[in-house]
Amino acid sequence: MPTLPAAFPPALLAAIARRPNPQPDAAGRVAAFWKLLQLLEQETKEALATPVPPPDKSCEGGYVLHDLNTGSAGTPLEPWLRALGMPPTTLGPRPTLPGDGVLLADGNLLNNHPFSMLDPCWASAALGYLLLLVDPRLKAAFPTTPVRRSLPPSDTLTLALAGDWGTGPWDDEGQPSPAEQVGAQIRACAADLTVHLGDVYPLGLGDYERARLADTWPQGRHGAFTLNSNHEMYAWGRGYYEVALRHPTFAAQQGTGYFSLEWGPWLVLGLDTGYYDPSLIFSHGSLATDADGNPDPREPQNQFLQQAGHHARATGKAVLLLTHHHGLSLDGTQRTSLWDQVTTLLGQPPDVWCWGHNHKGIVYTADSAADPRTAARCLGHASLPFGEATKLRQPDGTPLPSIRYFTCTPLGGSHQHRVRNGFLRLTLRADGWEEAWIDQGGDCGFAAHHPLPTPSA
Repeated sequence: MPTLPAAFPPALLAAIARRPNPQPDAAGRVAAFWKLLQLLEQETKEALATPVPPPDKSCEGGYVLHDLNTGSAGTPLEPWLRALGMPPTTLGPRPTLPGDGVLLADGNLLNNHPFSMLDPCWASAALGYLLLLVDPRLKAAFPTTPVRRSLPPSDTLTLALAGDWGTGPWDDEGQPSPAEQVGAQIRACAADLTVHLGDVYPLGLGDYERARLADTWPQGRHGAFTLNSNHEMYAWGRGYYEVALRHPTFAAQQGTGYFSLEWGPWLVLGLDTGYYDPSLIFSHGSLATDADGNPDPREPQNQFLQQAGHHARATGKAVLLLTHHHGLSLDGTQRTSLWDQVTTLLGQPPDVWCWGHNHKGIVYTADSAADPRTAARCLGHASLPFGEATKLRQPDGTPLPSIRYFTCTPLGGSHQHRVRNGFLRLTLRADGWEEAWIDQGGDCGFAAHHPLPTPSA
């Protein structure tokens, strides 16, 4: 297990050294962040202290406050953090948990493995985010020249979609990392398009964007695309916009985080839901809003989405929407604010909406909070180790009414909790679309065929 100081990338420490003083309006934002870390720390203490953790605990980032305190002690970073009001930690040293550790109801794992909830790498993400709170001027510029492209005619269009894939290689108990195995399966399916739905870990610094995403992401026959996300924004969007989107792998995207691809009766839209997100730690996703919290009609990406909706209705095309952030709660029972923003600007619900962010693979039903016209899918399960999300089951063991399928195939071997990572293969046709949920071993956990949606009026 790495020591904490090694988890602070030199590029991040250098950025802090250049911008030590907060902007005058930063105090409230920083105080809210410390309060969140204290809450997560308390949740983690409770989860580790009980044989059966409470079902409402997530514990993501539960050791971050501890790691910022202990990792900065005696270094030039410590007085900067103290001046920003960093509270003391109430946690002791990390426990050594056997095997897969503690399984939480949402599928998160508390253990000592890379990229689990106890990995010290998450302190780097917090440090990057804290620096952005201190000085929002660090945020990258927002390009506004999206690709609008018609793809050549063919019988089908195959897309390989994977969310939250950016861990890069690591030794998973003698096996290639889930990201490596999922990447191999994406290459094997020889898709026309490949799309990463965002998240390079622990944050989207340029070196990580290059090594953990752009250098190894599989190409599609018509190109590869990648979306912005919360972890990209912890590095101020700079690694995403200035490194990933300028890399030859993503040349088809032409440097902008949103795009439109037209094929047959389909319109494929990708959006940046990270850049303008005002929520704490970029957790909810958002499009640009005005002073009243409504979508800003003057902002270029919002205008792009409005125009795409008009075009879809005028031409009778079905809309496949791709975002990093989620349109529904994890259990599918509530719509998010992003759902309302998207459908308002688009002028209709998308016919298919695929997102990442939550590290699960989920097929939502017509009984979910989604509009009956929308096939909603969560696919943030491409690389981080996770277990079965037991909160998605009813007492009789069947999925919740809002969920038709969720990824739960055991990884096997010595693992008592972990399940297989994977990706979603979509095949668009003139008369409908097909989905196949492929795991890291190449097996299909769920597949279905759907008729072409009825055009919106």
